[in-house]
Amino acid sequence: MSGEPFDDFKIIVDNPLPISVAPTGGWLSLWQLRHTVASLAVLPGLFAVNFLIAGSPHTILPIALVALVAAAQAVVTGSFLPQKEQKTIVTCGMIPPATLVASTVLLSDLSTALNFGFLAVALAATGVAFRFFATTCAN
Repeated sequence: MSGEPFDDFKIIVDNPLPISVAPTGGWLSLWQLRHTVASLAVLPGLFAVNFLIAGSPHTILPIALVALVAAAQAVVTGSFLPQKEQKTIVTCGMIPPATLVASTVLLSDLSTALNFGFLAVALAATGVAFRFFATTCAN
């Protein structure tokens, strides 16, 4: 340490952190039956919350949009269950959990325009895609 503001930079350059990559086949290859059970277990609760936030729609299309958002949210939620050989949960960033909340918030305006429902489905699907295919976390 020489007191210079950037004298620690050489240590970082000499010892870079290893670059972690997703497993072969992406995180989808790590999906197990227990993840499916967890997803199915949280699906009714997510549907109920989204249904109530959407204003309890009575027509088929808004209900279908709510169901699609809830299904995508259940898949993302189930994917956070740790693997059998691991003791910790690998989160891989904040985008998938943020899409869970944001898609539910978008459903709150579903009664004014169906566009918000389609946008909520797209956002929830983006969370699923980020969780399974666009990650750079180690398994």
